[in-house]
Amino acid sequence: MNDWETYARERQQLQRRRSIRQLQEYLKEITRLDDQLPWLAVDGIFGPETAQAVRTFQKDAGLEQTGEVDLTTWDRIRQTSELCGALYCPPMPMNAFPDELGYYLDQGGEGKLVVLVQVMLRELAKLYYNIAAVELSGRMDEATCGCLRTVQQIFDLAQDGRLDRWTWDSIIVLSEKVRCGPIRSPGEQQADDSGQAAEA
Repeated sequence: MNDWETYARERQQLQRRRSIRQLQEYLKEITRLDDQLPWLAVDGIFGPETAQAVRTFQKDAGLEQTGEVDLTTWDRIRQTSELCGALYCPPMPMNAFPDELGYYLDQGGEGKLVVLVQVMLRELAKLYYNIAAVELSGRMDEATCGCLRTVQQIFDLAQDGRLDRWTWDSIIVLSEKVRCGPIRSPGEQQADDSGQAAEA
């Protein structure tokens, strides 16, 4: 092996380690809001722990659980990491909903906004038993629409399962309760041993 081949090989290995470190940084960001993912050391080594974290994410995201990172898995991890990070920046969740008058997403809709809502719903599910931990699919599937109907019922909105401005703002209100601690009222329902019911 000549000097050029050695250089090219070392450069390729360095680039691979950088890519793995970036992947681990993304997964580490997601663990801040998803305690199903194992905590990872950012070491640039794609070992068993990193592979297991990828499989766990793939399961949550409705992807094939291979433990390998193809383009689809990479993009979904990066997208989810960015949106999880947005929850720690107060202005971002408040301004993420489109300003277009009458805008809404119905069942079957998809995009980054849906992933952000699903991340918030998963966080709410840790505290409230009547909100499910939906998959981070980026799609308005039946489970996500069902959770939105629950939120709409809590806030006396039309229970159509759509993600509109009123429903978005209601999710934000519940999310702020999680940040500051749940607000309990005298008539609040209690679960047997799985948390409390979400209330406005």
